[in-house]
Amino acid sequence: MSRIVDLAVSIVNTAPAYLVFWLCCASLLASAQQPTGFAAPGRIEGASATVRMGFPIMGIVKDVAAKPASRVTKGTILVSLVCDDRFANISAAEAELADSRAQLAKMKQGSRDEERRVAGALAHAADVDVHGAKNIATRFEALRVKGGSGGVITELQVDAASDALRAAQARQSVTVAQATLVNSPARREDLASAEAHLAGAQAKLSCAKAEAEKCVLRAPADTTVLKVTVERGDVVSITPPQIAVTLSDIAKLRVRAEVDERFIERIKLGQAVTVTSDFNPKLRMPGKVVAREAQMGRRTVLGIDPADKNDRDVLEVIVDLDKSNADAANALPVGYRVTVLF
Repeated sequence: MSRIVDLAVSIVNTAPAYLVFWLCCASLLASAQQPTGFAAPGRIEGASATVRMGFPIMGIVKDVAAKPASRVTKGTILVSLVCDDRFANISAAEAELADSRAQLAKMKQGSRDEERRVAGALAHAADVDVHGAKNIATRFEALRVKGGSGGVITELQVDAASDALRAAQARQSVTVAQATLVNSPARREDLASAEAHLAGAQAKLSCAKAEAEKCVLRAPADTTVLKVTVERGDVVSITPPQIAVTLSDIAKLRVRAEVDERFIERIKLGQAVTVTSDFNPKLRMPGKVVAREAQMGRRTVLGIDPADKNDRDVLEVIVDLDKSNADAANALPVGYRVTVLF
C-alpha cells in the first residue's frame, strides 16, 4: 500500500501544474452533478393518527377506567361523567316505547275473546226477546180479531204488545251493532295514529340514548391509551375544549417526517431511508417511504440546530420502519424526535 501511495505522489509531483488544476476541477464538477443526501426532522407515531378525545358537554368526572399505556378494544368506556338525569330519561323513553308497542299490538289484535262472547250472548238474548215479543203480539192480535178468549182483549193490550215487540227489535239492533263493533278490525286511521305514536317513542328513546352517550368516552377502535388528563371528581369544561384522553395504535410504529420544500421533488414512494436520533447515536433503523401528503404545511418539528431555518414550508412524509427493528422501535415513545436520512 505504501508503494502505491509513493507512486501517486511521484506522479502528482512530476505532472504539470495545469494538469493537476484540471483534474481537481473535473473532480469537483463530478461531485456537484451527483445529488447528495438530505435529512428531515420527524417524530415517532403510531400506525394510526393520534386521537385526542374530549366531552361535548360540561360535567363532573364520575369514573376513569383508562390507564396510560393500556391496550383497549373498540367500544370500551374510557371516562364517564355524572349524568343520572340523562340515564333516567332513557328509562322514561323505554317505558313510553313499551306502552306504544302494547297499544299498537292491542289495536291490531282487536277485542278480547271475553268481550266477543259477551256481545254474542247479548245478541242471542235480544233474539229471544224479539221472538217472545213477536209471539205475544201475534196472539193478542188474533184474540182481538176473534173477540177474545177467556176475557176481552182491548186495543190497549194489543198496542202494548206491539210496543214491546218494537222495543225488543230495537234492543236486538243495538246488540247486533255492538257485536259487529267488537268483532270488527281496527280502522286504518287508528292504526296509523298508533304507529305514529310508536315511531315518536322510538325517536325519543334514540335522542335520550344519544344525549346519554355524550356522558361517556368510548375507544373508537382497538388502540392504546397514551395519556389521561382527567381524574375522578374533576369538572370538565367545553370552553375551551378540554382533552380527556389521548389514544393511538402503537402496535406498529412509524415516523412522520417533515421534508423541506427544497427537497420534495426527490421524495419517491418506496424510497429507502434511515431513521436516526440526535440524542442516541446508536439508534439507526432502516425504513421506507410509504405515503406523502398532498399539501404543504408549516413546520411543527423543530430541530436542535440553531442555524436551521424554520420559516420554510414542509411536506409531511410517512415512513414505515423495517420489521427487523420492531423491538428497537417499540422502545421509543410516541412523539420522540428523530431524524430521517434520505
